[in-house]
Amino acid sequence: MRPLSEYRQPEGAAEIAELDVPVLVVGLRGNVLGPSPEYRTSTREDTPPIPSVSEALREEGILLAPLRKSARNPYENFIFVGRASTCDVILRDASVSKTHAVFERDGDALWKLRDNRSHNGTWVNYARLRPNARTPVASGDAILFGAYPAYLVSPEDLRRMLAEMGPIDG
Repeated sequence: MRPLSEYRQPEGAAEIAELDVPVLVVGLRGNVLGPSPEYRTSTREDTPPIPSVSEALREEGILLAPLRKSARNPYENFIFVGRASTCDVILRDASVSKTHAVFERDGDALWKLRDNRSHNGTWVNYARLRPNARTPVASGDAILFGAYPAYLVSPEDLRRMLAEMGPIDG
């Protein structure tokens, strides 16, 4: 997971050009939403509003996490998201379970997300996922891991949005 600002420099732009997997756009908690006064619990059914992905990409402190299996992950076909050091995408937030959710690739372009029986739930586009149910996800989907917001963005959409933003000033 690296800051978006690094990808907008010439060296990082080459990595974006070669990107072949979707990315999670994260880092919204302290920037766009501000700190949450409470953690999402399994009894709470509503979700906080979050900005569009193109608005979020303009915020300071945004991080990009490509959906790639890490050497820490012992499972072949899963991309884990959670607090544990064995996860592929590590989100350091108290509302995120150790192995909160799992992305699975279904064919070349289709990805599915499964809530891994997390304590605080996983939402896709404001709909709570049933534990262990595989739910298709697409580029631009807003995802909440507990109270931690993220977006799933395809490499093509990410390249297009970054091109529309233009170069970094300075």
